[in-house]
Amino acid sequence: MHRGGGLELRGLHLLIALGLAACGGSTTPEPQAAGGGARPSPNLAPTEAPAMMESEEAGATRAVAPVIRDVIDPTRIEPQVLVDVELDPRPTAPVPVRIARLDLPPGGSFRPTVEPCQDVLILVREGELRVVGSGIAPPSAPGTIYGGDAVRFGPEGDGLLQNLSDRQARTVVAFVRAERGAECVEPGGDDPLVEPIRMTSVSTVPALSTLGGALRVRILLDADGAGARHGGLSVLDGAPDLVMPQHRHAGAAEILYIEQGEGVLRIGERAVRVRPGVALYVAPGELHSYEGHGSPLHAIQVFTPAGPEQAYRRSDG
Repeated sequence: MHRGGGLELRGLHLLIALGLAACGGSTTPEPQAAGGGARPSPNLAPTEAPAMMESEEAGATRAVAPVIRDVIDPTRIEPQVLVDVELDPRPTAPVPVRIARLDLPPGGSFRPTVEPCQDVLILVREGELRVVGSGIAPPSAPGTIYGGDAVRFGPEGDGLLQNLSDRQARTVVAFVRAERGAECVEPGGDDPLVEPIRMTSVSTVPALSTLGGALRVRILLDADGAGARHGGLSVLDGAPDLVMPQHRHAGAAEILYIEQGEGVLRIGERAVRVRPGVALYVAPGELHSYEGHGSPLHAIQVFTPAGPEQAYRRSDG
């Protein structure tokens, strides 16, 4: 990221601000209510330190965020509040996935990073969020997502999540990207606002049944339905006595973020305790199996790259 453009932009903004101040003006127009009077803007104060330096953030927004310029000031540093979930077992080498929890208080906002060969998959667990972004919804007609809804932000363009409600919103975020050295050619669509549909919900996606009905799977974001080539996101609901036979996924890593349930995940010769709040990591090609220990399983499953989740469609019934 070149810092020169950011410094020039800040200098220009300073001159504009000084000029407006001398004339008694303001650099930020207040939104107008329906009756013509001014109304207060939503509180978008950062809840944590920003992920970028100010000059880098301004330059990145100017370059890749045309769709959200009518929603926020493109020079404002928006909060990037993420709590990473440590993978277990901890990988010994860098992996192309990052799992995090993102809680947005009332007035909070989150702008996912935009990078080539990366998908940002977000599942709302509780609350209500406004969403805009290239290929998702324009600022003139923003979308609204609720608990159980999922959305993909990809290299097609920038986007923004805002909590304009009076309650905290909870989400789980997966950053998935192509392996280093892997060929990455992003497909182009005729109309990114329509194709592919990049928002979905557990309330509308049918459950796929496997293992004699002991496991029900809802594939929310994948390459076919949402264009998520670098990662597929599904929600799993398993019976208390669920047993997943030994198997492997050639060429794809698997992450299971456990929200409910206890059991044992066996990876090769190692037994890993399954419990709420952990993110279990299975490297590509590793043999693994699962045994439930008497409590229902509820988990978020991510494959990177996307693909292995399609086996659920073939075994449905």
